[in-house]
Amino acid sequence: MYFKCDYHEETAIKLMNQLGFKRIEDNREYGSFCYLASATYKYEGLKKVVDEEGIDLDTLEQQMLVYSPSEMAMIRFGLQLFNSNIDDITIPDLMMSLDDENCQVVLSAIKFRFNIKQ
Repeated sequence: MYFKCDYHEETAIKLMNQLGFKRIEDNREYGSFCYLASATYKYEGLKKVVDEEGIDLDTLEQQMLVYSPSEMAMIRFGLQLFNSNIDDITIPDLMMSLDDENCQVVLSAIKFRFNIKQ
């Protein structure tokens, strides 16, 4: 799995820990959300919306109001990878707002979520 930096990896694991998992690989649905969401470097806000009960969607939605369009798109897509009924963001809408590094993160998240081997 591609991580943008150590902080990205560390915060993804911290979010998974808050959800009750030790590693990102322990749950592909939550793992894909945590991986994508933590790539936005919004850990301080994200840690308030995840716990062992799951993801607090109402609070997350309120927090996202001040995020950039690309940050919002990545988190929305992370939610869609978690549960396709939560969001309907399309791949073109997502990818148009991202730089190359974040596009690489999205591709890695898709491969991880659906267990696609390289």
